[in-house]
Amino acid sequence: MYGWRCYVGPLLAAELDEECPQVGPVVLVENEANIRITSAFPPVHIVYDGVEKIVPTLIHALYVASVQAAYAGLYPPTYINVSAGPSSTADIEMHRVSPAQGPKEYHVVLVDNGRRAAARDPALWETLLCIRCGRCHLHCTIYRALGRDFGEPPYTGPMGVVWTAVTRGIEAAGPHALKCVHAGNCKEVCPMDIDMPQVIHEIKNRYLKNKT
Repeated sequence: MYGWRCYVGPLLAAELDEECPQVGPVVLVENEANIRITSAFPPVHIVYDGVEKIVPTLIHALYVASVQAAYAGLYPPTYINVSAGPSSTADIEMHRVSPAQGPKEYHVVLVDNGRRAAARDPALWETLLCIRCGRCHLHCTIYRALGRDFGEPPYTGPMGVVWTAVTRGIEAAGPHALKCVHAGNCKEVCPMDIDMPQVIHEIKNRYLKNKT
């Protein structure tokens, strides 16, 4: 699944014994044609992604997928796949029957891992706007010199520093934040207009204060 980008439609509350969230359509974008194979052949389709990927509508999800591909240098994307549940068909008398030929089960796993706490953080909240297009990597002087040593894999480059702070904490992100020279290139090319240098500066300050 490496390299896929997933954007989830609006959450809906179903009135059951307990309030159970049901997830709207999921948009997957890629260029290698793996999505259709791995999402259609298995009997169970499991979507796994962070809570920050929830957007208001399917149209928003398609917009974000297109922007992500464009800023990654792959526009238009070769494949955009929309999945909204178990396979179904309405070939017989226009009556939908599910499951059909594809997956008989469909599950969405939404990961928090520090994201909701970051949403309340006065500095880190901007990280959740990141669509991980990787454009900041291409223009970052430090990443071009150090490569994957700038950040904690799989989160590398300028966006890697801030995502490491969200998912692994300031202690893990701090040493990488200290490498940043704040040239500001990442902010200039970011499609979401994230003030990445300022967020990294705050990570650096918190890390150094913890050391004193």
